[in-house]
Amino acid sequence: MFPLLLDGKRIGIVDNKDVLIQMILLTLEEVCCREKEWFAMFHAGAIAHGETCILLPGQADSGKSTLIAGMQFEGWTYLGDNLALIDQNGTLQPVPLAQRIKTSRQAILRGRVLELDDAPETEYLGQRVAHLPPLKHDMNAWQKQWPVSAIVFPRYEAGLELRFDRLAKREVIRTLAESNSVFGEQSLPDLVAWVNSRPAYVLEFGDLDEGVVMLNSLLGSTLEVPAADADSQNRQIDKPPVKSLSAESPQEYAGQLQQERGPGWSSRH
Repeated sequence: MFPLLLDGKRIGIVDNKDVLIQMILLTLEEVCCREKEWFAMFHAGAIAHGETCILLPGQADSGKSTLIAGMQFEGWTYLGDNLALIDQNGTLQPVPLAQRIKTSRQAILRGRVLELDDAPETEYLGQRVAHLPPLKHDMNAWQKQWPVSAIVFPRYEAGLELRFDRLAKREVIRTLAESNSVFGEQSLPDLVAWVNSRPAYVLEFGDLDEGVVMLNSLLGSTLEVPAADADSQNRQIDKPPVKSLSAESPQEYAGQLQQERGPGWSSRH
């Protein structure tokens, strides 16, 4: 039997290691929500570059965990995979717990994410998952608050045609609701104002390399601190390099970038 204690008080007892790990992870998320002051809470991942970050909301099997794992090899900093807390200043507070990579997604990452081979596996909420720790431990990044420059709704499905479109403001809240990405209770007018103060996109991809290239390249030109969140209007943002390529479609754009990087390019460097 395995007792689970929080602040010296027993909150549960189980006879299965997988269930114990599940309870520990859920309790850690609950503690983060309780201990931090937040304005909004999302079922979302987050990655950062320079002085700003991108929020990636999505329901289960949307592909956000797979995309976030790929983006870490592009030099982006991991801030969380399942829970995103926005504080009263409108900035993101990281919750960098290990990613939970489902069995159905592991084949996409194997060969790219070598750490996945050593990641422990358990049953989690009825599914077999590998617990993948952040590929780079960055305590400084995890202890600071991050301005959110953009919101991206990923959707992965094998063979899906590449699509990267900006959403109209009226579509963003609807897309958040449809993906069950908003947790807790918050003022709807304030939530709408916060969401609409930054650009939002939908990214559909059937190949991880294409999704990584598209997100890294196209969002590189949009990364700037929202005025309401910035400590200073003169803050300099370290942007990912953006290729100046001519293309008539997202597929052609990704193809040109693949060619620029060479025939052996993948998301792992």
